[in-house]
Amino acid sequence: MHTNAGAHTLNLKAKVPSFVKVYYDPDHIADIFGLAKMVDTADYATFDSRIDDAFHVWKDDHKTIFVRAPANLHAYKPTDCYLEQIATSKNMLPPPDDSEPTVQATALIDDEFPYPFFMHPSPTPDDEPEYQFLLETVADNLKLHTKCKQKDAKLARIVFHGTGRKLIPKLKAFINRGHIKNCPVLSEDVDRAVEIFGPDCSHLKGASTRHHSPCVRTPDVTEIPCALHTKISPLTLYLDVMYVNGMPMVTTVDSRIKYRALVLLKNRTSDSLYKSLDNVLRCYNRAAI
Repeated sequence: MHTNAGAHTLNLKAKVPSFVKVYYDPDHIADIFGLAKMVDTADYATFDSRIDDAFHVWKDDHKTIFVRAPANLHAYKPTDCYLEQIATSKNMLPPPDDSEPTVQATALIDDEFPYPFFMHPSPTPDDEPEYQFLLETVADNLKLHTKCKQKDAKLARIVFHGTGRKLIPKLKAFINRGHIKNCPVLSEDVDRAVEIFGPDCSHLKGASTRHHSPCVRTPDVTEIPCALHTKISPLTLYLDVMYVNGMPMVTTVDSRIKYRALVLLKNRTSDSLYKSLDNVLRCYNRAAI
């Protein structure tokens, strides 16, 4: 056998059920199966990292799961039931198993967030494996620091709340510039508090921004056809002065388009009436009517 670590001679042969005869060495960490040979021998093999970080190999309606081990190899550890069946078929006793029954693995349970977990192998091939997720708590984070650093981090969190829950960069600048007299908190204490206690709830609430709505583009202006100009010309404009809550206004309506306009008047003088009428006529001029 030739590997990156060198060459080694294998003298022992073994027969794996539902597979072929293989060479092995009892001193090796694991016996490696090539994926190409596995695909050729088994019925089919699947791998989907969005579901779990494991290879599922099917042979004779039996599924074998090769999960990712800490050594970055996808390994399958035979169950006690499987070893007992092999030993019974060979009139032998199964070898003693002193290792841990739990297999550490990593998977993408969700499409966006990776979760580390422990997978407990099922006692029988037909049972579903059990999953145990790892949660990070404040108590676990406190164990990573000394009592003195824990006290400084708690004091930094008190200063954080006392200054109005400022953003972490602003709080560190506030402390470094000496705005708090005789402040025992340092900038590294603020970072340590975030590492232990995590982000504050006040920064999580309302911190997300709403997505901007798509920009509304001004549609192209379609010119009025000449035939329509001829049909609506000439226009007769009717106007009158009305009052709304005591305020004078000029209201107009034409005889063809029936466009109604309303302009507020400052007073009932001729200049004010002329300016309001000029505003209405400019609307018709912009439309080339």
